[in-house]
Amino acid sequence: MVVELAVITIGSFLAAVVNAMFATGGIHLLLASTTAVLPVAIAIPLQSVLAMSSLAARVWLFRTHIHWPLIFAFVPMAAVGAYFGALSFVAMDEDLLAILLGALLLLMIWVPIRHFVLPLRRPFAIIGLIHGYLGTVFGIGVVLQPAMLRTQLMKLQITGTLAVCLLMLDFFKITGYVLTGFDYRDYWVHILLATIGGTAGSFVGRNLTSRVSEAQFRLVFKWLITVVALRLLAIGLL
Repeated sequence: MVVELAVITIGSFLAAVVNAMFATGGIHLLLASTTAVLPVAIAIPLQSVLAMSSLAARVWLFRTHIHWPLIFAFVPMAAVGAYFGALSFVAMDEDLLAILLGALLLLMIWVPIRHFVLPLRRPFAIIGLIHGYLGTVFGIGVVLQPAMLRTQLMKLQITGTLAVCLLMLDFFKITGYVLTGFDYRDYWVHILLATIGGTAGSFVGRNLTSRVSEAQFRLVFKWLITVVALRLLAIGLL
C-alpha cells in the first residue's frame, strides 16, 4: 500500500510538471504510474480525479491566455461522448481494455497524428464528441491535443485552453463512472496525495517551462510511453 501510494503521488507530481512545461504529455505519465500499481479497470476511472488538481492549477496559472470560443465548441459534445464512453467502459472486458489501451498508446506515440489535415473549418464540436468518448473508455483521448497543435494558438494559449477543456471533460467522466457504479470513496487516500503532488508539480513546471528543450522531452517521453504500452499489451495477452 505504501509503495502504491508513493508511485501514484510521484506520478501525479511528474505528470503535472510535464503538463505545465509542454501543455500535454503528463496524462501518459499518470496513466503509467497508476497502471503500474493498480488494475486497469480501476486505474482508468481514477485518471480523471487524480488529474484534477493539476488541471485546476494550470487553469489558474494560465488564465489570461485561455481561448474561450474553442472551449464553448468543445465542451457540450464532450459531455455526450463521455456518457456513451462510460457505458462502453463498464461493458468491456479488462484484458481487452488493456490490449486496446496499449495499442492506442503505441499509435499515439509512433504515428504522426499531428500531421493529419483536419477537413473541417470548425472541428472542435466533433473533436469534443470523439475525444470525450475515447477519453472515458481508455482514460486518455487521442484527438484534442493534436488538433490544438494545428491551430494558430501560441504555447501558453494551448496550455491554458487545453487545461479548461480537460478539466470540464473530467467532470463529465467522473459523473459517468459514478453512475455506472465506480466508488471513488475507496481511493480517497490516493486522491488526496495525488492532489498534493499534482498541485505542487504544476507550480514547479510553470517555473521550469523554458529550461528543458522540447526535443529532449519528446525523446524520453516517446520511449517511456512505449514501455508502458508494451506492458499493457503483455498484461492483456498473458
